[in-house]
Amino acid sequence: MKTPQTIDLKHESWPPSRETSMLILILSLATLMLSLVLSMFNWLNANATLITAGAALLMTLVAIYLISIASPKHYIYLNHEEILFKRDKDSEEVCLKFDGLAYFETRFSEIVFSTKEAEKFVLPLNYISNEKKRWQIKEYLREHLTQRKQNAFAFE
Repeated sequence: MKTPQTIDLKHESWPPSRETSMLILILSLATLMLSLVLSMFNWLNANATLITAGAALLMTLVAIYLISIASPKHYIYLNHEEILFKRDKDSEEVCLKFDGLAYFETRFSEIVFSTKEAEKFVLPLNYISNEKKRWQIKEYLREHLTQRKQNAFAFE
């Protein structure tokens, strides 16, 4: 018996998430403050304070840079019952059940799902750089849903 396949495409690990960058920022600032407090009580000599404070300051600047370039992370999760993804425009999570979908359309960098209630949901694919993963998503959907073909020319 063949088990249902699950596709789980998560975001790449670089740049780190905003939460990870905030943790780095907090830890580096705490290290900076600790080194300054220890030097005030003469528990660290001047060279050790300078090295520790310099490293903590450098990590603080790196964390601030990572926070500034962090973008919302995208993901796609497909299994035999549902499709779960984040929209591109807002960070709203969309969960679509296969039994509630009528059909889907493929476009160059997106997949448009149409529900039985005539609602449209767009799954953006422009952040997936691997063509093999894009093809894998489309093939998985073709196995579970009917695809509506778009005609380039309409003759009457």
